[in-house]
Amino acid sequence: MSRITSMFSTTAMLLALTAAAWGQETSKPIEPGLRQVTLANRSPQGQLSQLLLKLQIKFKGKPQLYQIDKERFDLYVPKGWRADKPAPMIVWISDTEDGSPPQAWREALDRAGVLWLGARQAGSDRPRETRLGLALDAAHNAGRLFGADLRYITIAGQGGGAVEALALALHFPEIFSSALAVGNAGYHRDLSSPDKPGDPNAALPAAFIEPEPLRLNRVMSRSMITLVGRPESRAKKVFDLGFHADGFVHATFIAQEGDAALLDAGTFAKALETLSPPKD
Repeated sequence: MSRITSMFSTTAMLLALTAAAWGQETSKPIEPGLRQVTLANRSPQGQLSQLLLKLQIKFKGKPQLYQIDKERFDLYVPKGWRADKPAPMIVWISDTEDGSPPQAWREALDRAGVLWLGARQAGSDRPRETRLGLALDAAHNAGRLFGADLRYITIAGQGGGAVEALALALHFPEIFSSALAVGNAGYHRDLSSPDKPGDPNAALPAAFIEPEPLRLNRVMSRSMITLVGRPESRAKKVFDLGFHADGFVHATFIAQEGDAALLDAGTFAKALETLSPPKD
């Protein structure tokens, strides 16, 4: 086979694989925007045994299993996305049944060139082990199916999803380079205010177990951790008494503007900047 023939064969194969992954014909261009997708493979780290080992989840009743090919995910592709250039990705843990980015946030995703993948029907009414497993599944498939840069996968969430995002960021730094917690937060040890020592009303109990020392040290020195909330919020307390007090090098708190339940576009854009990978 000649070199030119080999090059054409390789190019055709790549185009076919890309088209198959997106469920489109090779003649149709991949368009930016929002769509629903399914995944084929479970993450080894998301298996129930691994979650038990790492996070020591306490079950309410019988552990719930799921079939990955029956689950649906919301995928947002930013404008200007190129199949031949890996892009950073946000894996979202929703607090509702919708896994897509709010409309107001999409312009910031477009400007930053960030992919978004969030499980549907994975709100706080589903078991914790399912929500964590689906987020790990999303990250596991992100590079092969959607062209994500596996060096820059952010785990993010809002409300209860924010707590789960921080748990995954601290326990799986080899998968998630950064975390974004919106409106809520949790920590791996009990936190109490120095102004009110011993006051149970001022204490925040640990939301998840402490990671292994090597993993914790890696997160403290390398991972981007951004918490967003109002000045009086739980997120601010967790940042002050936990991430900041313990010396996480790249931890940031961003004050949410306004009283709306949904994070405004400007504040989301600021948060996105703190998680951005270095420019080429």
